[in-house]
Amino acid sequence: MIGADGYGFTANEKGEQEKMAQIGNVVIEDDVEIGANCTIDRATLGSTFIRKGAKLDNLIQVGHNAEIGEHTLVVSQAGIAGSSKVGRYCQIGGQVGIAGHLTAGDRVKIAGPERHRQRPAR
Repeated sequence: MIGADGYGFTANEKGEQEKMAQIGNVVIEDDVEIGANCTIDRATLGSTFIRKGAKLDNLIQVGHNAEIGEHTLVVSQAGIAGSSKVGRYCQIGGQVGIAGHLTAGDRVKIAGPERHRQRPAR
């Protein structure tokens, strides 16, 4: 889904959570590929950006106001939280989670969880 509400809530006087208006948009630039079951949230204000040449595998979550840089690869089951910025030519591995309001520079590689541990030699 492209353009879903971002996960934006604020507490009222009673401490109950109320939905904040999500009135921004999503900008998808040229030569972007978006796999099946991806969710890209529209911005609270302003824009969520998927920059030129970015490639998103299946099952990717991109939070509101996030930015995925040019020619960045994001592999399955990765999540980029709201207001995070991922630079150009990055590689984000499967099952990586990027917390909100963080910035990853250009050409950064972030690996997912270790799948197979090597057994120690006996």
